[in-house]
Amino acid sequence: MTEQTELVTTEGEVPTTMLLLGAAAGALVGAAIVYAVARQRPARVRLTPVQAVKAGALMLGTLRQLAALMEESM
Repeated sequence: MTEQTELVTTEGEVPTTMLLLGAAAGALVGAAIVYAVARQRPARVRLTPVQAVKAGALMLGTLRQLAALMEESM
């Protein structure tokens, strides 16, 4: 006989293991992207404060969209 395990969660609760695996996967994907870009452009990239603020605003917008998608799926 095989033993079956069942993942039991309450409404809205995310298991810690899933969070850790998702964070690790995101970090690996991010590192792979940075590595690929760095190989193509070995020169140092200069980022002005204005560009940094624009990039931050874009990231916040992306995070808002992801949060909205997660809300819709619940």
